[in-house]
Amino acid sequence: CLKPISTSLLIRTSYKGGQIMPFTEKEIQTEYRRRVALLQELMKQNGLDAVLFSSTAQQANQLCVKFFSNYMLSTRRAFIFCGSGEEPYLILPTSGQAFHAKRITWLPEDHVLYGNMMELVLKKLSGHTRVGWYLPDELPYAIYTQLCGTGICFVDVTQALTLARARKSPYEIKLTEEASRIAGDSFAHVVRMLKPGITEQELVGAAEGYLRAHGAEDSLVLTRSQKPHAFITRAKPVCLSTPPRLRDPEATGHRWFVPFS
Repeated sequence: CLKPISTSLLIRTSYKGGQIMPFTEKEIQTEYRRRVALLQELMKQNGLDAVLFSSTAQQANQLCVKFFSNYMLSTRRAFIFCGSGEEPYLILPTSGQAFHAKRITWLPEDHVLYGNMMELVLKKLSGHTRVGWYLPDELPYAIYTQLCGTGICFVDVTQALTLARARKSPYEIKLTEEASRIAGDSFAHVVRMLKPGITEQELVGAAEGYLRAHGAEDSLVLTRSQKPHAFITRAKPVCLSTPPRLRDPEATGHRWFVPFS
């Protein structure tokens, strides 16, 4: 018995390799400049000479890396560093990820760095005395203690950044509309495929393929009767012989949809 289907989507907006691009280059650059200005104003208001954001913990941390780099989060291992009066730097662990990021991010190519991330981070922090960070309690212990050992005064800017991002730009509104459209269309695509005998793997694979083919970065999440949050890597080759119960919370609220009996 299949239970709720929901989607979590981010649209690939500045992919330079031929993928879907619902924004013009001018719109992308305007939004990038707006976000850099937002970051610089945040530092000015809080008396900071730099900020350091990490995606090495939960998704709440990852949003800062995504927000300022526009790099799709294929890994939880990344940092954003930005000094006062500078553009952000994206710090990654491998050359492969850096190659990929340079095709996607809106940052200048020489602002995508890779290697030993903590060495690169500490090098960037050198000479700075008051640095902002986001959700520090969520950082891995090893990283947290290493940063605290630098003697730098770290300032929690979680609330300040959340408030600064509260007012959405036309770019972000359009992005949300596009993500919602793809979410709804992907749900309809899965529903059309439902029939007795189809397997979980076929359904989740079809949903994953549809989402990525239409520009989504994140995967569809399928909740099975056996376990919650069954991502595509956990789907089983079991056939559906009983009526599945499907729900798209964004489209149908708490109502269930039963496609066949």
